[in-house]
Amino acid sequence: PMPRPKVELDKDTEARLQGVRKELWWGGLQGLVFGTTMGLAGHTFLPKIVPSLSKKLNRNTLLATVLITGSIGSFIGAVTYGKNAVQYIGDIFKRNSAPTSTYRSQLIQNEKTIMESFDESYQNRKDAIGKAMQNKNERG
Repeated sequence: PMPRPKVELDKDTEARLQGVRKELWWGGLQGLVFGTTMGLAGHTFLPKIVPSLSKKLNRNTLLATVLITGSIGSFIGAVTYGKNAVQYIGDIFKRNSAPTSTYRSQLIQNEKTIMESFDESYQNRKDAIGKAMQNKNERG
């Protein structure tokens, strides 16, 4: 497909987009801090609560636990903030969007394609039967 021309945005729209970007980064950072803190706290206090985990959660698993919980927290924080902030920029997406077909028009197009395929199949069968009858009459 051909690339669309770049859309010039007014100052208000640019400011709203910038605000949403800040919200995404801020949500990701908050999630990272929260996830890292919870990972560290869980790794530290969970073996004291459940003694059977003390052999499995040791110094070697600390880094992995903290990094994994931090990345999960960052992801969840950014997604949450993004889902909440997208309502402020929904109209921007609709401004330069290509028109989409409706569900009904897609159904009609699919039905036409299926009917064309049936017609082609019918014609192929009719031709095959005609050739078979012609060959039978020539031999017989």
